[in-house]
Amino acid sequence: MKHIMAFLGLAILTAGTISVKAQDIIIKTKTGNEFTRPISTVASLTFINSNLLMNYFSGAPESFNLSDIRAIYLNSVLTSTENTDERTGTGILSFYPNPADNRIYLLNLPEGISSVRICTIDGKAIYNGKIHSETGWIDISRLVKGLYLLCINDMVFKFVKL
Repeated sequence: MKHIMAFLGLAILTAGTISVKAQDIIIKTKTGNEFTRPISTVASLTFINSNLLMNYFSGAPESFNLSDIRAIYLNSVLTSTENTDERTGTGILSFYPNPADNRIYLLNLPEGISSVRICTIDGKAIYNGKIHSETGWIDISRLVKGLYLLCINDMVFKFVKL
């Protein structure tokens, strides 16, 4: 169980330096089966009683026995330090500073309103909201110091709260 938790933490931490676009979370079993779930539908991941429990924003939770799991990983990972998407010519969503103390400033937000979610590193959603493209920042002053995931539309970013 400690190996799976360490692997999941390492996968999230090493996935990217500035931004990570993760479409799906994949659980591969020792029998070779793969279970693919859109990461945007996962409310939390919990390790309980030798099981991995995946809670969703809607629908019934799923449970996987840890002794049956070979790997947990994210697919469609895009890491970027560039400011422009070469395919579309538009800016790539990013943020600064990281680590941050009170606010996170967002660059290249899509026009209009975007969904925002902040999760603890173990996947527990602690903030759900909306942000308008003109706002450009998120108040994180009330968060406890630590490592978090910032989800905006289909993008997932990791950040450190000081």
